[in-house]
Amino acid sequence: MGRLQGENRIKPRGDLCVILPEELPAEEGGILRPERYRYGQPIGRVLAVKDGAGFSKGDRVVYRRSRAIDLELGRKTVSFVRIDDVLGVIQNGNTG
Repeated sequence: MGRLQGENRIKPRGDLCVILPEELPAEEGGILRPERYRYGQPIGRVLAVKDGAGFSKGDRVVYRRSRAIDLELGRKTVSFVRIDDVLGVIQNGNTG
């Protein structure tokens, strides 16, 4: 995972965590994917979260995208998500 500019300065307040959404490839099987669908998968890596949340920084999680607040930092987009909107932690690094 590449470093995100300002990553260490993000400190969510209250019951929020910060997630770096996984970006889908721009092209798959010769079909170009529109940019608006590249962040559609509700999977990402936790950049910041308070202790005792049930998951920790660096975990890969599934979360409720519809309630996330997105913020652009440099060339990346991060999502502020309520801890209760994190639906689960992905084990062994795969989704299937």
